[in-house]
Amino acid sequence: MSNMKFHFTPPNGWMNDPNGLIFHEGFYHLFYQHNPEGKEFGNISWGHAKSEDLINWEHLPIALQATEGKMIFSGSVVFDKQNTLNHPSGPSLVAFYTEHLFESEDKYSQSIAMAVSHDSGLTWNMDDPFTLKHNQSNDFRDPKVFWYEEEKKWVMLVALSLEYRIEFYESKNLKDWRLTGSFTSSGPNKNTWECPDLFPLLNELGHQQWVLTLSGDHPDGKGWGMFYFVGDFNGKQFECSHNYEWLDYGHDFYAGITFEGLSDRVMLGWCGNWAYAKDTIPKSSSNLSLPRRLSLKENRLRQKIALDSHLLEDLIIHQSEPIDHLKFTIANKKGEPIDIELSPKNIIIDRSESQLYSTLKTYNQLSYQIDIQEISIYQDNDILEIFINDGEFVITERI
Repeated sequence: MSNMKFHFTPPNGWMNDPNGLIFHEGFYHLFYQHNPEGKEFGNISWGHAKSEDLINWEHLPIALQATEGKMIFSGSVVFDKQNTLNHPSGPSLVAFYTEHLFESEDKYSQSIAMAVSHDSGLTWNMDDPFTLKHNQSNDFRDPKVFWYEEEKKWVMLVALSLEYRIEFYESKNLKDWRLTGSFTSSGPNKNTWECPDLFPLLNELGHQQWVLTLSGDHPDGKGWGMFYFVGDFNGKQFECSHNYEWLDYGHDFYAGITFEGLSDRVMLGWCGNWAYAKDTIPKSSSNLSLPRRLSLKENRLRQKIALDSHLLEDLIIHQSEPIDHLKFTIANKKGEPIDIELSPKNIIIDRSESQLYSTLKTYNQLSYQIDIQEISIYQDNDILEIFINDGEFVITERI
């Protein structure tokens, strides 16, 4: 059990990616990749929790349950307000998820499946025969579905993860989908592309731009992280207008997606890194990040904690503007020292004295050269989240 104050932690078992984030009937609903039977990765189902304030969470029964030979990988949830699904029980919550089937010990397939709920996500009918398959790829996953008001239709993004490509589909009824376009780029393309999200934001001039976020490579070329593209979306195709940017520069922010059903964009991410998560998280706890409200300025995302500042006062361990050269040590939950060094042009975090991370020679120190104008460092037991220059540069680090 975790002693986190504000970082979501499941009641038991393993957790990784957040799924199906939606604000519905006055509650933030969080679904997540979950093994309710153990702290190891496996038996992946969708856990479920809800909250009125993104701090206090009510843990609910497993939403989508894995079965023998099938795991329930990432996806999204929408509210079909207009009942475009033409369901006899009326408007419903509809989940689109990745059905991961094991055909043999070393062979699998992935396709998109659907489930429907008429009790605000408490129970789900997974018996619908709908599936969306790809005839050329078994790595076809992480559907993100949203309503595109301009054309009164649904849009779905799906990742062809090992081909570094996102495909776009459209539908009027949530069941009949037509491919409309795809997006790829020369980078980053070392690990994979997965967990896509696409949403509009107004920039500082009041103009709408679209942001495509993805999970895969890490800024230092080692491990796993998140990046994004800024561009335009015409309902069928995303066109990138700027080079990609990194979403988080720490070792432990992954698979972040945003809530549907809100007027702004609030993101949650998994505090983990596939390079070592399976070795470290079972020995500690699974957590999600603090909720982050996203904005766009000068074609770069800005991230700010989406909670009232007075609630976070006891989490702030350092805040300064401007920056002087400073070196200090904090302690993790076990009392082990974590060194932080700041200068006007540099930040260094060293977690090599943390027993859990000391053996990770490639990942136990982080150093970036950046012109630091102002900085806020938050510690919630064993997670650091650092926001630099109005949230333009963010670092998430488990300690």
